[in-house]
Order: sequence, then structure tokens, then C-alpha cells
Amino acid sequence: MGPVELLHMSVFSQSFSPCGRFLAAGNNYGEIALFSLAAALSPDATPASLKPVLTFTAHEGPVFSLLSTDSFLLSAGNGEISAWSWTELTKKNVKRLWTKRPNYRSSLEIPEINSMVINTQDNSLVIGAGDNNVHILDLEHGDFKAVLQGHTDYVH
Repeated sequence: MGPVELLHMSVFSQSFSPCGRFLAAGNNYGEIALFSLAAALSPDATPASLKPVLTFTAHEGPVFSLLSTDSFLLSAGNGEISAWSWTELTKKNVKRLWTKRPNYRSSLEIPEINSMVINTQDNSLVIGAGDNNVHILDLEHGDFKAVLQGHTDYVH
């Protein structure tokens, strides 16, 4: 990434790893950067230790939301959610585990996904999106099981 891109970069989302040793940050270029907190916060930190230990492209558009679970980093962009293994990411291995897209009203509609939260009671992922709806993904079966409608604007 060149100096112009760095100058115009916006970080839209961030999430700590379950071990607390890493911080993931998602930007407007669709990249996720993984930072080592021990290296960056060390009294002996150098400019090099402030840089990400891993950077990868997660989505074609911005990464609007990141969410950590005990095992996975979930990232959301324009119309899709992807899962990444924390174990693999901390070994600097980038491999997308899965990508899911909510059922939108038309194939031309690709609203951004602004927020995500895990509902531990039924093992589902609740997603707030730019189509004014809340989508619910059954994480056990990988299917979207409900759409909650009624908002008149984006769900953040």
C-alpha cells in the first residue's frame, strides 16, 4: 500500500483476539491487519513493532464489522460475512473458512453489514445491515433462519 492509500485509510472496525494478544483492524480497502499488542505496547517498542504482523484482503469493499469468538474472527463487508480461524491467523496463515450472504430482496442489492453479535442462547449470529433489516444466521447449520423487518433506515 502506497503513501496516498495510507493517508486516506479509514479503520471501520476492530476486535481483540480471544487470547488478548492481538488486535484485528478492518479498513476501507477491505483489508484486515493483525497487530501484536505485546510488541506494540512494549516499553522497548520500535517503529517496526508498531506495524501489523499480518495484513490480508478479506473483502472486495470495506470491512465494516469485526467480531471475535473463542475460535473465529468474523468479518463483514458489502453483503457478506466471512469466518477466519484465530489459530491459523496467529500462525500467519490466511484461509477463509466460509462466506455467507443474507437473502436480499434482489440480486442487485448489496447492502453493507454494519454490525454483528452472537446470540449464545441459540448459537446464532445477529446481523444489522444497510437494507434496514436484521438477519439471523444459524451458526450450527449455516443457514439464515429469520429476517427482522421494520426499521426505516440502516441498522447499525
